[in-house]
Formats: sequence, C-alpha cells, structure tokens
Amino acid sequence: MWQRDRRPMLRCDDFLARRVLVHYGLFVRPVRADLGAWQLRPAVSRRPLEAEVDLKKLSQGEQIMGGAGIVLFIFSFFKWFGKDFSVKGFGSVGSYSQSGWGSFLSLLGVLLALVIVVVLVLQKFTTVKLPDLPISWNQAYFFASIAVAALIILQLLVGTSKGGVDLDRKFGVYIGAIAALAMVAGGFLQSKDTAKPTAPPTSF
Repeated sequence: MWQRDRRPMLRCDDFLARRVLVHYGLFVRPVRADLGAWQLRPAVSRRPLEAEVDLKKLSQGEQIMGGAGIVLFIFSFFKWFGKDFSVKGFGSVGSYSQSGWGSFLSLLGVLLALVIVVVLVLQKFTTVKLPDLPISWNQAYFFASIAVAALIILQLLVGTSKGGVDLDRKFGVYIGAIAALAMVAGGFLQSKDTAKPTAPPTSF
C-alpha cells in the first residue's frame, strides 16, 4: 500500500513517455495500480544532463590569463585600424576600417591567445592528457602570453596601411594591447605557482 504524498506530482499513463523520463533522471512509481497511474519524482543522485564548469579549478593566474584571452578574442572583431576619407567642400565621402584579423601581426597574436585559452580549458575541465613539454606547462603559458603581447604591441606601434595610405589606430587595438598585457600578468603569476600540485581534471 502506497502512502499519500502531498508533494506536486505529474501523471503519465504512456509507457514510452515513462521510459524517456526514467532515462533523463526521473524515476516513476505507481500511485494506484488499478488506474495504471504513475507518480514522477526527480532523481536525487542522477543528473546526466547537467555539466558544471567550476572556475575554482583555475588559479588566480589562470583566471586572469584566460579572461584576458577571451577579451582579446572578442575585441579582435572590433575596429583596430581605419581611415575616414573626406573631400574639401563635400565633407566625408567614405571610410575604411579593419579588425584585428586584418593585419598579420595582430592575426598571429589573436590566434595564439585563442590557442592558450583552448589548451587551458582542455587541461582544467576535460580528461584530455596533454603531451609533456621540455618545460612546465605553467612556464609555457607565460612564454606564450609574452609572445601574444609582443605581437599585439608591435602591431600597435608599426600600424598598418591600405593602398599606400596609413590607417589611424582605433580603440580596438588599444583594448587588445591591454588584454595582451593582462595575459602576461596572469601567465607570470601562473609561472610562479609551481609548488602547488595540479589536481587531476574531473570528467563530466
């Protein structure tokens, strides 16, 4: 004999629907066998569809480096260089602009920053085993972030041109340079964090 449960319940008389609900973490039990009704309860221990990314797995240096890399990637699609064209007596007749993907040095810098972020995610949030390097991965992150900053800042200094016309620097290139320097700061903090052992990643 089943005890009455005062919690909200759903009723399902369809066999296939019951099987689907059981598969995705709900279990069923009969309420009244003579009516063939079923009571659905959320399973406490099963959460197959839920995957959490715990940022506490990242050290302070990794958080700064990864966050700055994401900022650099986002702002790489903004205007980095451009030029407004005008004719005397007619005013502005057009403009041209390009993002961080339009110049060689900044393109390399953005791609390298993206690689750093992807490798960091694989190392911390998946069970992928990364190959051993001649140096530690913390040092590799630091040197790679230095390379990113060097490429972005060099692009800022040398600028770029289009059709022999020098383009003006836009706000995107300055944000990119700041983000690249922040990656270096995060990589430096992470390179000093060698005494702390890295916990093995938890699979989903």
